[in-house]
Amino acid sequence: MTIACGGRAPAPAPIDNRAAEPAPPDAGGVPADVAALIERWEMCQHWAGEEPYDEERRQEILRGIAASCPGNEDTRAALERRYADRPDVLAKLRELEM
Repeated sequence: MTIACGGRAPAPAPIDNRAAEPAPPDAGGVPADVAALIERWEMCQHWAGEEPYDEERRQEILRGIAASCPGNEDTRAALERRYADRPDVLAKLRELEM
């Protein structure tokens, strides 16, 4: 099963580029909204690489993909715009596979 993690479905939560303050950093030193996308992207990669050895597992994989993949590419683009002045954040976002 091959699924791209940067799907073009609507993002789960819109990003307000007008926010006065950027999201606070998480323990990894990136803003929380960036950390959340990285986590979603990694889960998308995980589910996309799973083997559907029976119908129940196939359905579980499809649910995982539906929960973690849609909108990732659009969210990443919005975050790149929001943090255009943060090379450290941009580097983390660009590490995500398309």
